[in-house]
Amino acid sequence: MNWGSGHYLSNIFFFEAGNSTFVKSPGGTSTEVPRSDSYDPQSPPASNKRVLVQFLKCRRISDLIREIQMYQNQPYALQVEKSIRIVFVASR
Repeated sequence: MNWGSGHYLSNIFFFEAGNSTFVKSPGGTSTEVPRSDSYDPQSPPASNKRVLVQFLKCRRISDLIREIQMYQNQPYALQVEKSIRIVFVASR
């Protein structure tokens, strides 16, 4: 079902904003970074601790982009209506 580009862009925005790209590693190793004004949750922490990428988030955003591209590649199946075309040609 095609919901329009606003639907897809909203979903991409909420996936991006609502989920961190980097996650804590299992096994008790903390990868948290103290919050500051310059902290960017989309960048890996500047430390020597183990950091994991949340591939589920990346896959879901990729799926949404792939779906947008699929709809962009489908041509419209429009038929030329001769009576309407005559009106536009005559008005030139």
